[in-house]
Formats: sequence, structure tokens, C-alpha cells
Amino acid sequence: MAQGIGRARTVIAFYGISDQGHSALAFFRLATDWFSRFGVQPEFIGGSHSKKVMTAAKAIRIIEKNGWASITQLGLYGGAPNKDWPTVDCLVEATIDIPRGFCYLLTHLDLSQIEPTGVLEYGTRVVADYRPCYGIGFRRSCKKGPGYYAMGVSYGETSDKEGEEIAKWGVYGVDQCKIQGGLLRDVYPLNFLTSAHLERCVEQVKLLAWIAEADWRGTVSLFQNSIHLWRVPAEGINPVRKSLSKSGIVF
Repeated sequence: MAQGIGRARTVIAFYGISDQGHSALAFFRLATDWFSRFGVQPEFIGGSHSKKVMTAAKAIRIIEKNGWASITQLGLYGGAPNKDWPTVDCLVEATIDIPRGFCYLLTHLDLSQIEPTGVLEYGTRVVADYRPCYGIGFRRSCKKGPGYYAMGVSYGETSDKEGEEIAKWGVYGVDQCKIQGGLLRDVYPLNFLTSAHLERCVEQVKLLAWIAEADWRGTVSLFQNSIHLWRVPAEGINPVRKSLSKSGIVF
């Protein structure tokens, strides 16, 4: 494990994305805007162009030589204090995996800063361009690999039990959420839902109505297109998770 890895990162991840009309190049442009928002340059890039993460300049030369149409996976990393660990210690990241149908944006900003600073607008761009069927927003220790968590890969100081749950999502959940509408990975501070989620039943009541019954269950508002944003306060995460798990909504 690398020494001196930063405290935590915030991630906004989307699943079940569609690439119709929007290529890896379009995501690259969105990603460079994302990096500019924080005054950080993409220093390293990984993806389907190579088995290794390499400097951004070298990666772009290879990609442009082979053509952007050949790129199905792309990860941009920047601001890592430890350049030997750019994928786990970076301040800013943007990753897309078109075949598996997910993408995510990572930042050092705390969750409480996401909406006041307007950073969440990048999520609306992802929704508009890639039409995901589900999304989550969370904060996680760098020692537990926040980006890896989004992909469904256990990393670092993650417990064995949680590691199994993460791997299960990575192997089955990412694909299943595209097939089975209304599936939740878990309950997070930010949950991006479709009508298929909101019409699922919890305690014999549709989820949307169930949420409105108590303040600790959070609030739901229209986010972009047909996606709604369900914000769950910190004190509501565990009791909401318990209720949804009993109802079979949580993966």
C-alpha cells in the first residue's frame, strides 16, 4: 500500500450508460472540462489503447495515431501527490468503460461542496449524453480505492466482507442494472434514479411516496431528463438501507 495517500475522495458514478452518438472522444472532452474546473491537468491516462497507465501526452499520441473510434475504455488522472500511485491518490479523475456501461467522475471536494459549487452540473452532462439507468454519489477513503469501488473492484484496506459485496456488483450488478430496472446497489448520500426505481414498493408503498413520509428518508427532485436525484441525509443512510434491503430493492 502506498504511503501518504490522501484522506478521501468524492465520486459520482453512473451505470447502464449508452454510447449511441457519444464516443470516448466526447467523454474525453467532458473530462478535460472536469479537470479544468479544479485547476488540475490530466497527468496520466489509462485505457484500451494500452495495458499500462502512461503520461497523458504519450497516451494522446498513441490514441490519435490509432483513432478515437478504437477507444472503448478511458481513464484520466491528475493531481496525485504520489506519482507512483496516480490511480488511487489523484485529486481528480474521470473514467469511462463503454463495454461495461459505466463512467464516473472523482474529485477531492467534500460531498457537501458538490452542489453549492456547481460541480454537479457535470453529472447532468453525463446524463444528457449517455442516458444512464442508475447513478450514485459517495465519499470514500483513498485507502479503500474510491474509483475502484465505483468499478466494482475491492482495493486496499477494504474488509473481506465488503470486498465480496463490491466484487459481486462488479461481476453481476453492473450488467444486471441495465437488464433489471429499479435495482439499487446500496443507499448513498446521492442516488440517481429512474421511474423504475421510484415505483418499486417499500413496506407496501411506492418508493417515491415512502421517501416523502419522513424527513430522515431524504428528498427527491428532477435532476436531468428522466433521472431523479434522491438525496439521503447521513442519519438516514442506515435505517433507509435496512428498510430497502428487507423489501428486496438493494442488490
